[in-house]
Amino acid sequence: MSRQKNYEVEHSTNGLSFSQLGIVANNALVKSYGFTHSNAGSGKHYYRIHQVDLDGKAIYSSVADVTFKTGASGVRLLSNPVRNNMAEIEVTSAASANASIELWSLTGVRIASRQQGVAAGINNLQIPLGNIATGNYVLKVRINDTVQLLQVSKL
Repeated sequence: MSRQKNYEVEHSTNGLSFSQLGIVANNALVKSYGFTHSNAGSGKHYYRIHQVDLDGKAIYSSVADVTFKTGASGVRLLSNPVRNNMAEIEVTSAASANASIELWSLTGVRIASRQQGVAAGINNLQIPLGNIATGNYVLKVRINDTVQLLQVSKL
């Protein structure tokens, strides 16, 4: 069985011609990876992963398409894994809004929820995780009609 050397993140605006956005190195200890496409711009975007193995073999993932709307809300996890009992997230909102923030177990049990006001622009929020056990969880953030799920690990 081949081991992965790295994952090349590729992007296209037409779904046919792809170019490399970046490389994520493989680490046997890491169970999930992330990559952020900064300044993608509004419109439809296509992404795929080019997996390169240590033996030189390579395969492509299926293509995923994403439509970005101008002024859309977005959420980014700033601290993962969480080490200080506080998850830090960055929330970008086109206008002032109320964010609904929920923490879920991987078995589908809602552990905590809260409402948080966010201003137009970039907001840095801290979500307390002090009373939960070590493990993996899902953070669900809803701003107006946009919902984003983030996996968070607590050490």
